[in-house]
Parts: sequence; structure tokens; C-alpha cells
Amino acid sequence: MGGGASKKKKAVVLDDADDAALFDAAFTNKVLNACYLDTREIRQRLTSSEAKLRCDCGAYSARYGSLVFRGLYADEPTKPCQDRYGMVETNGDPWFLILDGHGPNGHACAQFCLEELPRSFEDAQGSVEEHLTQASVSTNRALHKSKVESRDSGTTCVSLLVDGGVLYCSNVGDSRCVLGRRENNSIKAIALSKDQTLYRQDERQRIEASGGRVLSIGQIEGSVPMDHIWKCDLGSEIDSDGDPPRLWRKDAYEPGTAFSRSLGDFTAQELGCSSTPEVQQHVIDASDVCCVLATDGVWEFLTSQEVIDICVSCKTPKEACYKIVAESYRRWYEREERIDDIACCVLYFDGASVASPPPSLREPGAAPPPRLRRRGSIVAPAAAAPPP
Repeated sequence: MGGGASKKKKAVVLDDADDAALFDAAFTNKVLNACYLDTREIRQRLTSSEAKLRCDCGAYSARYGSLVFRGLYADEPTKPCQDRYGMVETNGDPWFLILDGHGPNGHACAQFCLEELPRSFEDAQGSVEEHLTQASVSTNRALHKSKVESRDSGTTCVSLLVDGGVLYCSNVGDSRCVLGRRENNSIKAIALSKDQTLYRQDERQRIEASGGRVLSIGQIEGSVPMDHIWKCDLGSEIDSDGDPPRLWRKDAYEPGTAFSRSLGDFTAQELGCSSTPEVQQHVIDASDVCCVLATDGVWEFLTSQEVIDICVSCKTPKEACYKIVAESYRRWYEREERIDDIACCVLYFDGASVASPPPSLREPGAAPPPRLRRRGSIVAPAAAAPPP
């Protein structure tokens, strides 16, 4: 008797248009059994982008998706979502933005900046880097002049502008942009932004030179020595202590921000908190696989490599978004009494790895994307609006 040939089970490719299936695959029993919220409540807090969106990246193209989750605060059950996602075109180039509002009016600050940044970019002059820098500084100035209260509220902003085959990442604050890049037989997380927090010695020195004071809560309370040296390398490490260095006035314990750059936050900016972004550029090549922009709702308990590993395990960008948000949610539940707002945008570069396409990022039988084609119209998904 001859043995029958074993048949490999075909990998299931989830359709990015099917949010219900994507939700079920990401929010497994493992997640749902350890949750504050039931399935219906979680679904109500999610806002996803349209499905199967695509943009051109010079010789390559990218599929992308996004997901925003409204957090959970026991003492503020109706608190609006302060995270924002947006995609706009500037001179025909796609520009992805992720903002994380904070403070009592953070949601309004984030929404204002999401709308103002593209206008300020168009009015800027010079190189792409100069446009991004001027847009951030001008938007910050416009926010302070507006009717939106921003003395003790503001927003971080990380963005990715795709100009031909070049990625330009602009960042103010502790949101983050990470590239997934093939090195030998693995996909490594490569930072396209660096968290601007007071863990960084260069940021502490800049703040102190501007008149601010840097102390952790532990130092203020006397449980941590005043000469304590901070060594946490955010990105590859998680701040497991939960007592970061913060910015204070020299004569008062305010404002207590843990970031060193932002938009808004007038009180903190009087002490050296800056709206000037750090801009980094990267030329896309055949080793680039994916890119993730996300707020600290993701990075609080996930390293950059863990997030890239999730992307590599998925087949579509929106599937990756759902799994990133679900895993972030689970870790917040395990470690905190609240769950922060969570927002992420994932891009998969098609054509950037034609020589050896990773099966986890390719749909079986999919036609190769068009190459050397000038970008056309891109439909921008609506920014996540705060629930009523």
C-alpha cells in the first residue's frame, strides 16, 4: 500500500476589508479572557482605515493600513481618544502622521495639529527636511495663537513623508517610527526616529541649559538618590521602573512632562521643551520590508523588535495593525490599572524585496506591483474622531 502524499495546509490570507475577521484573529481568547472590556466594547473603541490602500515609493510601492484604539481610564470613563492618525498628500507625495495628545485638552491639540501641519508644510520653503521642520515650528506657533487651550496640553507627532524612493521621518516627542529591514536571514528593527525623552543625556543638557530642572518622582520623594544615572535605552528596552525623569520648574513641581519635545505645552516650552523636530531620511532599497509608526500606547510595553516581529508574522498591513493593538492592549491590562490610547500605521513595501520575497508578507499568487510609476490619487482615511 502506498502512502498518500501529505498536503500542506494553505496559509489563510485575511482580507484587509474584513475588519470582523481581522478582529477575531487578533483578539483571541488569550486576549479577551484577560480584558476589562467585552468584545462589543472593544470593537466600539476601534477606528480602522480603509482597506488595501496603496502608495508609490519611487521604484517601489507600499500597502498600508491604520488602527486607533480609544483607551480606558477608570476615573474618566468618557475621556475622548487623544490619539490621531492621518494621511495627506503634499505635492503628490503621501505623508503619514501619528499624533498623541496629552493633558486635559490633548484631543483638541492633536486634532488642531493634524489639520494645521499640512497647511504649514505647503507654506514652508527649502528642502524636504526644512519643510518638515518649519511645518512643526509654525504649527506649534499657530496652536499657541489659536483658541485651543495649550498651556498644559499638547501633542507629540511622528510622521513619515514618502518622496520618490526616500522616507523622511520627522518626530517631536515619544511616539516612534521603526523600519523592518532584512539583515541576513532575519528582519531587524531599525529606528527611523529616536524618542525625545529625558532619558537622553543630550535632551537633559538642552533642557537644563534652558532653565528647566530634571528629576524623577522618586528623587522628589527621596527614595532615589539625586545623583542617579538613567540608562534605559528606549526602543530596545522597556521602562520597567515606571519612574522616568521629568521636566520641572526650578521653583515648583510643574509641569512634570516626561518628554522633551512636543507641540503645544506652553508651560513646558518656557523651560526648554522644543517643537523643533528631529528629521531622519532613508532611501528605500531591496532590504526594506515594512515600517511602523505608533504612539507610546504601543511602545510602552513592546520593544521595536517585538513590533516588527508581529508585522513579519502577518500578511497584510491592517492584519498587523490589529495584532499590534491587541498585544499592546493585553500588556497594558497585565501591568497597569488603565489602558492608554493606542494608534499605529503599518506600511509593507511591495517590490522592495523582489529578489527574495518573504512569504509572510506576500499574498499567494499576487501580481507584482507596478514599478517606476508616478503616484496617482491616494484616498486619505478619515482621522479617528473622539466618540460621543
